[in-house]
Amino acid sequence: MPITLERMDMENKDEQLLQMFFDANRQDIADDGFSDDVMRQLPAPRTRPFVVWRGLCLTAGLLLFFCCGGVGALRAFAVNFLVDVVTCILSVDVSTFSPMMALLAAFGLCSVAVFVLAQSMPDKTLLGTKRTMQP
Repeated sequence: MPITLERMDMENKDEQLLQMFFDANRQDIADDGFSDDVMRQLPAPRTRPFVVWRGLCLTAGLLLFFCCGGVGALRAFAVNFLVDVVTCILSVDVSTFSPMMALLAAFGLCSVAVFVLAQSMPDKTLLGTKRTMQP
């Protein structure tokens, strides 16, 4: 069953009513300071050892990357990737394509674009029609 915007507003009002009810009927249980005693006995939080460890690991990783020729390997990977992409594109046999296939591909791309556009506007209308959201 599709969920309309009006139904969503009604659910928001229900949520607000529930929140107001629980706020008005909140009950505190007296614990005679038990929670405060437990909190005082907990060990103090350790202060930022992860920051030092993270910095050391990052520095070591960057040093190894540059010392072991990571820049050259990254450059070679990028060049090989681009060559493979261009080779793949150039190896396509376009003699088998028909104008109808091009039209169908363009229609498919336009359909996907309209769908993505419609999904990005949840509270607006598209082409004057009322939008509903599926559950």
